[in-house]
Amino acid sequence: MPGHGLVQRPDSTTRIVDTADLVAELLAQEGYEHAHLVGVSLGALVAQDIAARISASVSSLTVVGGYPIFGTSAAIQRAQGVALLQLIPLILFSMPRFRGVVARQATYQPHARALFLRSAQGFTRRSFRSLAGNDALIRPLFQPSSVPLQIVIGEHEHRLLRPVAESWHQREPGSVLAVIPNAGHCANMDNPSVFNERLLSFLQRHSSAARPAARGEVASAEAR
Repeated sequence: MPGHGLVQRPDSTTRIVDTADLVAELLAQEGYEHAHLVGVSLGALVAQDIAARISASVSSLTVVGGYPIFGTSAAIQRAQGVALLQLIPLILFSMPRFRGVVARQATYQPHARALFLRSAQGFTRRSFRSLAGNDALIRPLFQPSSVPLQIVIGEHEHRLLRPVAESWHQREPGSVLAVIPNAGHCANMDNPSVFNERLLSFLQRHSSAARPAARGEVASAEAR
C-alpha cells in the first residue's frame, strides 16, 4: 500500500485512499480481468473500498482483522480515536517503541511479533502522510457486499472487533466467517497454516471457472 515498505517515495503524494484506482490500473496493465482481494487490518478496509469501486473485476473478498467500511459502528470509531491519541507521544519521540507497541497489539504469537517488527521497519513518520484522507474510506450506511465475502478473525482478536465481525457476518447472509485458532489481529501471521487452508478453500469455491478471464485470475498481495 502507499506509504508502506519499499513503495515509499519522498516526493510521492499518493495516499492509501488512491489504492482502488491504482489496483484498477494495475489489473488493466497486466491484462487481468478479475482478482481475488485479501486485506489485513487497514488493508481490510482498503480491500473493501476496492471491491466497492471495481466490483466487476473482483472475484472474491477476504478481510482479516477488519470491520465493515459501510455503516461502521460508533464504538469502533471511538476506540480507534482513543488508541491513536495514546500512540501520539511514541510517534513523536520514539518510532521503534511505536512499532513495538503496534506489533504487540497486532500479533499473538512470538514468531509473528518478530516478523511484524521486521516488516514494520519501513514504516516511518513520513508514512503517515499516506494516511491523510482515510476517513473517505468509511461510508455511513450499511451496504451488503456485491462480491463473495470471507470475514477472518483470530481467536484472540481485540474484544471489540470479534463481536463486530460476528455481527457483520450475520448481516451478510452469503458470507463466510472463519475464526483462526491461536491467533490475534493479524491471524495470517500468527497461524499461517490454518489461515492458508481456509483462504485457499474459499478461493477455490470462487475460482475462474465461474468467471473466465483472459489470463486467469490473480490474488492480490495482502495489505497490512
